[in-house]
Amino acid sequence: MFTLIKELAELEGQDSGIDIRDSLDFPKGLKNVIFIELEKNNNKLNYKRIGVEEIQETKIEKYLYKVVKGNVSGQGRLSPTIKYSSFKEFEERTLLWFEARQEIELFKEIFFILEKNKEQIKKDLENYNVLLSLKFDGIDGKTYIGDFPEFTQYFLSDKEIVKNFSEKYGKKNVLLEKSTCSICSSVNKEVYGFASPFPFYTVDSPGFAYSFDQRSSVKQLPICLECAKKINGKGKKYLENNLSFRLFNMNYYLIPELVNKNPEDFKEIVEEISNTYQNLKNLPDKNQGTSLKEIEEGFI
Repeated sequence: MFTLIKELAELEGQDSGIDIRDSLDFPKGLKNVIFIELEKNNNKLNYKRIGVEEIQETKIEKYLYKVVKGNVSGQGRLSPTIKYSSFKEFEERTLLWFEARQEIELFKEIFFILEKNKEQIKKDLENYNVLLSLKFDGIDGKTYIGDFPEFTQYFLSDKEIVKNFSEKYGKKNVLLEKSTCSICSSVNKEVYGFASPFPFYTVDSPGFAYSFDQRSSVKQLPICLECAKKINGKGKKYLENNLSFRLFNMNYYLIPELVNKNPEDFKEIVEEISNTYQNLKNLPDKNQGTSLKEIEEGFI
């Protein structure tokens, strides 16, 4: 099945790797985003205030928010933007994110300011349960972290992606060198154990892993960097946007597999399924007067 998801990423001959928008998530269930606002005066960065604005889907590239499963510290995250509910989360995720990346001058400067103003930030944050990010004033017209190449390039760097695919649940370097990828069947420099983005395969509990050791996940599902980029990027996004549906509070994926595989046939069938389902979603039920979309959302 992972092979099919990879092939979804390769449809239309597009660049099938991870790009910034395909890598981000929209914070469902939250209405507002709060910002730790920093401003630059006389070439010096200062803490300004806590600002609030309504979350907009058109701005997901500005927030750089990525869903992280499990209790992952700032060291293992791709972005300092988090779902915030306590100041401890700010310290262990956002603040630690900057502390762990001192090699970049901007991050080093931000960490100094956040650490210096930590007590005031704690008072200003109060009891929010929202998305938490950073906002800037007076830095070359840039406002959100998504406007800075330092953040976006770091988010998409192979070094950080590899770390994300090989470090989780307190385990580091969960990889094999010169091994075969379970998706493309080619021998690669490295394959990784935590590259699956789907909940139907997880080793979040040691009991789900071979020999009750989460390091064994690389033996259960070894995935190379290029395939991992495809299934985590455009493949997952295409699947969610075109071939997924929710029925009676259950999530489903509908992924076709051809007996006689032909790229053109695969593309045609995938598009036909997607178009048919989108039409069905808005088709009213003759007896009930409700649409499939309303059924999915639990209106009956």
